[in-house]
Amino acid sequence: MSRYPSNLLPLAIFIILAGLFLISGCSDDDPVTPAPLPEVGYLATSPDSLMALWQTALTTLDSTMYRDMYDPDFKFHFSDGDMSEYQLLTDYMTRDETVQTGWNMFSGQEVTNWVGVNVFAVARIIFHEMTQVTDWEIVAAGSAPPVANARFTLQMAVERGFGVPTIAATGSYDFFAVARDTILEDGTATQYYRLIKMETVNPGKTGKVIHTWGGVHLTYMTDEAPHAALYVTDIGGSPLPVYMCDATGSIDTDSGLHPAPYRWQFEGGGAWNWTDWVEDSTITHSYPTTGDHTITVQVRDRWGLTDTAAYDASFRLPFPGWPDQLMANFQTAYEFMDVDAYLEIMNPDFLTILQQETIDEFPDVGPTLDVTQEQRIHERMFSGESVTDPNGDLVPGVSGISFSRFRALDAWTFSPGEDPFPNTMWAPYEVEFLFDRGQGFSTLQVEGMIKFYVTSRDSLHEGSTRQYFQMIGQVDLTGGFKSVETTIWGSVKALWR
Repeated sequence: MSRYPSNLLPLAIFIILAGLFLISGCSDDDPVTPAPLPEVGYLATSPDSLMALWQTALTTLDSTMYRDMYDPDFKFHFSDGDMSEYQLLTDYMTRDETVQTGWNMFSGQEVTNWVGVNVFAVARIIFHEMTQVTDWEIVAAGSAPPVANARFTLQMAVERGFGVPTIAATGSYDFFAVARDTILEDGTATQYYRLIKMETVNPGKTGKVIHTWGGVHLTYMTDEAPHAALYVTDIGGSPLPVYMCDATGSIDTDSGLHPAPYRWQFEGGGAWNWTDWVEDSTITHSYPTTGDHTITVQVRDRWGLTDTAAYDASFRLPFPGWPDQLMANFQTAYEFMDVDAYLEIMNPDFLTILQQETIDEFPDVGPTLDVTQEQRIHERMFSGESVTDPNGDLVPGVSGISFSRFRALDAWTFSPGEDPFPNTMWAPYEVEFLFDRGQGFSTLQVEGMIKFYVTSRDSLHEGSTRQYFQMIGQVDLTGGFKSVETTIWGSVKALWR
């Protein structure tokens, strides 16, 4: 075993050249082809000298020396205790994060760390012990750059000035040194070592001021929140749009995004629940109703900091500029169980004229349904929830509505003066509606004919005056079938009165 006193200068051969140090000047991928030597830096020609260099960088608070000894692929792996105590989403620090944390400690300035806490400036770092427990052993050789591993026990003190508690860092740690090739100023090739990994083996945390070395880093680590970006497009859908939501442009410039960095929120119908965190930056979504909706993505980085971006998705049924479009909107409102869309279709003077069979079955309803009654009926019917009727009887909720048949039997024409809706455009429709009430309940079926009546008014649409059609009446002529599940149109409505 070997021991390094805190005042020992590195045993490495330090090669200092003039100019600015460029990390990209070192060969990190190909150990066979030598790379240019950094213009300024410290090179360790053996793992032992690398460790002496590491200790010296800390005791002298030398940020340049500290930076130069870490390989671009370096990772510091936290202990399970660090993961639990700090509720970490990631189990390691990258080289850049480690170097930045070192600069924060060496700056002599207070730091606002990654969780928003102000921490005191570091005055000095003292090594009470740095003992090598195992010999260096090659753990990766062959075609890859050789990597050697040795275990050290550390007892360090991070002093922070008069009246401020000193942080003690203890424990056992595995250091991994990778061999790299470079060319000296005289043109000769040589090998130098950098740290490529450090792992916490035996944490030494025993109290508030006794930390692992990882805990010290986490105390002084800083992190900026990511930037969330959201791009939404309507990729077509019928009758309601399908939205492609893309957060690929989201970035995090310092720590990088978490491996599962995205979660989504699709406001609609009062629901504001987040999805699970996912890896994929794109998702498609369609809403069950028309109206104003908000699509939100939340993006997190490796340390749990987040940012959100939102998109307002406002959708209305197509403009009912002719009766056929109005009837298509009527079908959409029913099949999507969209009460707001249904109410847009209704004229304020709307009436449903019921059959005598419905009047006999539901005497409290009367011979017609007006807009107020229609609104209550459809709010309850489209809710999907079971309700009770005025007699206190349970009415099972509707889980889905489908139009198996819905076609005009004749062209739109004006009704005669003796019609219930005189001098109004009307058309007879052959219909078959299915009301699915879920497992354990029969499906209600409506078959036959309904007379639909429409009226229009002038409306300004996209800068021009157009006719805007609304439904003003229905005359129920369905029924007459023997199936026990078949009922008439008005009676289905009356169930949810």
